[in-house]
Amino acid sequence: MRIALIDASFPINTRNQKYIDSLRKNYPDADIKVIAWKRDDIERSIPEYHDVYYSKAAYGNLVVKLLKLKGFYNFIIERLKQFQPDVIIASHWEALLMAPANLKSSPLIIYENLDVPTGPYPIRKLTEILEKRKLRKTNLIVHASRFFKELYPLDIPQIVIENKTQFYFDITENNIHEPLVFSYIGTVRYRDIFKNFLTACNSFDNIQVKVFGSGQDLNYLKEFAANMKNVSFYGAYNFSQIPSLYESSDVVWAAYPNKDFNVVYAISNKFHESLSCGKPCIYADNTKLGDYVRQHGIGYTVDPYSVDDIKKVISHIIDNKDELAEYKRTITKHKADEKSWDDDFMQIVDFINSNVKYSTK
Repeated sequence: MRIALIDASFPINTRNQKYIDSLRKNYPDADIKVIAWKRDDIERSIPEYHDVYYSKAAYGNLVVKLLKLKGFYNFIIERLKQFQPDVIIASHWEALLMAPANLKSSPLIIYENLDVPTGPYPIRKLTEILEKRKLRKTNLIVHASRFFKELYPLDIPQIVIENKTQFYFDITENNIHEPLVFSYIGTVRYRDIFKNFLTACNSFDNIQVKVFGSGQDLNYLKEFAANMKNVSFYGAYNFSQIPSLYESSDVVWAAYPNKDFNVVYAISNKFHESLSCGKPCIYADNTKLGDYVRQHGIGYTVDPYSVDDIKKVISHIIDNKDELAEYKRTITKHKADEKSWDDDFMQIVDFINSNVKYSTK
């Protein structure tokens, strides 16, 4: 069996790498190819199973990316005509738009709906229209968030596979640090929201703030917080370090700009990391995830655009430290009801097995 995964970025995101690992686990004899778009000039090694298109397009600039999609599309068509896959996994909506349905191999097309179309309203509506048209020739939608499904009332098979952690977290310890440690663990971005978080934290002498990760806004925020004595930046980390980073934290900042349409419906990776390690996160209010964690008592919510509201939440946590232990018990209990990534991924395996006669190839 031949399987192709299309990703409009390089390196491919960690979720897509989990796809590749899970596919190899379930189909050890399959020929798997990744077609990706390298959009920067940073030198990196290229895995042998990758076909990589090179064309600079700044991350976060939707207009430039749209203008350069044609070149990537031509690259995809050329490579897939040579490869003739049995299965195409199109990661993100722009990859779906470029996934050909008229190959000789008549591939099964799986839409990996990582993020729903977003951006300024005219662009979002245009991409939604194009996405809907392409979905007519799509065989399966895989939603990365349980909240995406309500946006797709279509007569197409749909499943939910969230980006659940595969790390081992030791949650037997119940240590609360003194002073309390508020951390951010991930790609350093959304500078305006991040500035609000750091500004609010700087009002308290009895907490520490640890920022783990790199990203486009790291240098800007380091300069912004240069005189904040309780803020420390630790830079990039290895994924194997994630459990220890959560262990060194009491509360994790996970509030993203809720004016973004995708953010309203998305599930943060930090949500599942929180469930696995028993540490609560602070999420943006007026989002589906924020409503969910508040309803189930497994996290805090805040208006990410309000420094005063962030201060209020931090002050509440400081004044109610015993609540952290209760949150840990509630989070751990909630985690027990969640299936694993491997269990969820079997939905894709079952679908492929039911629709691709790979055994005769």
